[in-house]
Amino acid sequence: MCGHAVAVETGTTEESDAWGYMGMQPGGAKISGDTNHCTAAGKQDITVLSFGTQTQANSALLSGRADFGWLDQPVADYQVKTLNGKVKIGGTACSVSPYGVAMVKTTGLEQAVGDAIKYLIDNHFYTNLLNTWGVTDGAITSSAVTVNNNSSIGASCVPSY
Repeated sequence: MCGHAVAVETGTTEESDAWGYMGMQPGGAKISGDTNHCTAAGKQDITVLSFGTQTQANSALLSGRADFGWLDQPVADYQVKTLNGKVKIGGTACSVSPYGVAMVKTTGLEQAVGDAIKYLIDNHFYTNLLNTWGVTDGAITSSAVTVNNNSSIGASCVPSY
């Protein structure tokens, strides 16, 4: 990414990682004692173009203001599908994390939601829905999930920084 402009959505992991690779916090404040991996490699910094919405980030990419976009794999898959071939996935999916359902602990709905997800998975509705929208990366294969487990699947996208 060094020497290129990347479109990201504000507040995402991708925004933090793009800045972090250069030893900075989002917005450009230097992280004390951290390394700018671009300049250390003799390359230009990444131009991080942060946008409030994915639609705005897409516009930057489609207009040529950004060289590429960096976003969650399921979101990227969805963008490829909805933008009708105007963009494509580059490289291999990495750091794919399962998506989940967030709810207030005191609702008492954990069992009901878990049962509903199990039903959707067991009866192939979940897979059919993901296939319809082209967002199968990061799909879970079982409703037997660990609460608050945010572990990624596969290799990391970003070298340690």
